[in-house]
Amino acid sequence: MTTPERETLQQIWSARVQEFRASGLTGPQWCEPRGLKVKQLHYWNRKFCTADASASDTTWIAVNTPSTPDAVLM
Repeated sequence: MTTPERETLQQIWSARVQEFRASGLTGPQWCEPRGLKVKQLHYWNRKFCTADASASDTTWIAVNTPSTPDAVLM
């Protein structure tokens, strides 16, 4: 499969996964009338969930902790 074909396939499945997520249906309920395999839907759904999670911004914050004078360092 060439890169343009792969990108087209990803675009198709991205739209399908968005439609599935918005539908409120279970995987089998959504796939059956469309003639799609549930395993394919789950594969692409996981793939896009992972991509969404890695694309989210991580923000670090400073945490100040009071020092305890009785603390013993070992």
